[in-house]
Amino acid sequence: FLGGTLVLVALPALLSAGLAFTAYDALGPPVWTGFANLRFVLADPLTRIAVGNTIWFVALAVPLRVLGALLLALLLNRERRGVGAYRSAVYLPTIIPDAAYALVWLWVFNPVFGPVNGVLGWLGLPTPGWVADEGTARYPFLVMSLFQVGEGFLILLAGGRR
Repeated sequence: FLGGTLVLVALPALLSAGLAFTAYDALGPPVWTGFANLRFVLADPLTRIAVGNTIWFVALAVPLRVLGALLLALLLNRERRGVGAYRSAVYLPTIIPDAAYALVWLWVFNPVFGPVNGVLGWLGLPTPGWVADEGTARYPFLVMSLFQVGEGFLILLAGGRR
């Protein structure tokens, strides 16, 4: 286990950290640049936006996913008729390939013919552009992440077994 972790995690992390201080295009040998790459990234105005979006996402998505997984594990912990189907339904989005999952959510949040905007329009509410509009682009990603509670649900469900 330790050897596999070293080979598959620690070694690539160290090599990546070393390459961060070089100019490397994968065709020629790496050229040492020191902190030039870091200065370049920090000077980019998009870095501040990306860091802010990441902090916003982590501050909301992580607690909501843990809370959702905990509530579902508590709800589906007791053996009842049909509980296996519900457990499977909670875990199913976790095993869907990411590309297929992304395509489904792109359809769901499509501003023209997606079901979310269809329901909002039917209710007489505004229909935003979701991922096409920078003001609302964060929210579909948060919703998408909340449907990925399967792993945490499974761990909490297993931990609740006696």
